[in-house]
Amino acid sequence: MNGSKYDVVIVGGGPGGLSAAVHLSKKGLKVKVFEKKKILGTPVRCGEYFPVKAEMEKLVPRVKNLDVIDAPPESVDTTCRSIRMISPRGHEFEFPFAAYILDRHIFESHLGEIAQSHGADIDIGIQAHYFPDDQGGWVGPTREKAVHGDIIIAADGYPSETAERAGLPERAYAGPYAVATNIEYLMTDLNVEQNVAEMYMDPRYSPGGYGWIIPKGHGRANVGIGIREPYVRRDWQIRDLLTGFIEKNAVASKRLAGGNKASMIGDSLPV
Repeated sequence: MNGSKYDVVIVGGGPGGLSAAVHLSKKGLKVKVFEKKKILGTPVRCGEYFPVKAEMEKLVPRVKNLDVIDAPPESVDTTCRSIRMISPRGHEFEFPFAAYILDRHIFESHLGEIAQSHGADIDIGIQAHYFPDDQGGWVGPTREKAVHGDIIIAADGYPSETAERAGLPERAYAGPYAVATNIEYLMTDLNVEQNVAEMYMDPRYSPGGYGWIIPKGHGRANVGIGIREPYVRRDWQIRDLLTGFIEKNAVASKRLAGGNKASMIGDSLPV
């Protein structure tokens, strides 16, 4: 153990961990954050869809301090005014819901800078592990290089090694229907509406989940599918299902015609 002590040590420097760091450091607590990625917000692991503060206040009215996670203008690629749901038969239903489509790297870097300006220490590019003791625990790449925290926050995503080591196994907080396998392309050269996010119910390509087209401005969009774990078959190639959604869904194929695939991500995430 290196002897350094903190009020709070946060494992994971994504939006949740960094938001906690901002809030706690503003309160005057001594905070340490470990993030395994070498660059905050990169690579992206989601559709980058982020409800505006007014919508968040409706969704979670009891949650305080939502200002902590409000997106700065420079992190917003585009703003959506509504969500459009497309049924398996191609029927479309649209309702108002305002959201930002973020550049996650800029957004998370912004949160990190605020936390650091209030005294938080952030170490990136480090795979940190939790070593429990009777009063909080130690966190670091190894036991010998670990720092002590009176409180440990497990913000390391799904599945959380930190929560597991703290005695909270995966099955206790994420049953099979609470997890989805996701795959997504960033597509370019598209002519999709830039102020509407589309969600597709198509059990052929996203059983138990949905497909999405989330605009990012300048002819770009995040295009992906999510499949709940109980519906995933071992003989499936998930990339082929995404290709099927892009090329064969009656509505999506028209929206995405002529587009190009710039990059791909995939992960298992809680839903």
